[in-house]
Amino acid sequence: MFGNFWTDFASLFEVFFVGTVAGVIEDTIDFTLSTGIPEVSNALIVRSDGYAKVPLVPDWWVDWETEEAAHVTNTYFALGVKGLMFDKAFGEQEPAVAIPDMPFHSDVHTDKF
Repeated sequence: MFGNFWTDFASLFEVFFVGTVAGVIEDTIDFTLSTGIPEVSNALIVRSDGYAKVPLVPDWWVDWETEEAAHVTNTYFALGVKGLMFDKAFGEQEPAVAIPDMPFHSDVHTDKF
């Protein structure tokens, strides 16, 4: 009456517990990916006001903007960012030449970043 009896009895409830726990985990992941991460990301972007400090370089900043929303598919994430790097001691200075457009995604070049 020990071992096998209790194992068989407990296995009757296994489907319920495993299904419930797996469902809660899936719901939590779905909520985090669809709601939590976008809210935190948007808050950080708003707080930055379009400026980002260049790491390890004193007084260097990037004034950046995105002209459209990110492109997201199952195989890539593309975000078109137009940025101007500048030294705060000199302020922002627009370049004298036209800056070429960069493509969002190229199947020809497999460079990742």
